[in-house]
Amino acid sequence: MTVSPHDVLLRTPIGDINFAGTEARALRVERRWFRWQLVVESSHRLGGLTRSDALALADRLARFVAEHEQADAYVAQEVFLSELRRSADRELTALVEWAGRTRLVFNRAQLQEQPVAPEDLRKIQESRPEINRILEARGEPGFLAILEDEEQAALLLHDQDLEELQRLMVPKPRQGEPDNSSLPRQ
Repeated sequence: MTVSPHDVLLRTPIGDINFAGTEARALRVERRWFRWQLVVESSHRLGGLTRSDALALADRLARFVAEHEQADAYVAQEVFLSELRRSADRELTALVEWAGRTRLVFNRAQLQEQPVAPEDLRKIQESRPEINRILEARGEPGFLAILEDEEQAALLLHDQDLEELQRLMVPKPRQGEPDNSSLPRQ
C-alpha cells in the first residue's frame, strides 16, 4: 500500500486499487481473533499485518481521510459562498449605487454646514433598495468576509437610521453663537 497526498494505492495480486480522497473511507484496519487485517469495502480482507504495521496504517489512513474531508468541506463552503454571492449580486450593485448617492447628498450638506433637505432625505429613504437576499445571506458564516469593502460600507449605511444620522451631522453652534437649529430656514 502506498499513501500519497492525493490518493491511496493498494497493490494486490489481482491488480491495483486506487482510492482518491475521501474514498479511502472504504479502507479500515481490524483485528480478528489474533490477526490484524486490512478490510477493503467490507468485502475483501488482506491479512498478515503485524500489530505495529496495522496501528501505523490505521493512523495514516485516519489522517489521510480527515485531511481530505476537511479540504472537501472547505471547498464546499467556498462554492456555497460563491453561489450565495452570485445570487445576491444584483442587490449588491443596487445597494452600492444607493449608498454612493446617499453619501453624496450627506457630504454636500455637511460641506454647506446645513442639514439634508427634508425632500432629499425622503427621496433617499424611498429609494433605499430591497435587499432581502443579502439579509438572508448575511447570517451565513463567512458571507460578510467575501464582500468588498465598498459593499460592506454600503450595507452598514443601509442599516443606519438616516434621520438619526442627519441629527448627528447637524453642526453644533460655536461657543458664543445662538443655537438657531430649531428656527425655520428661509
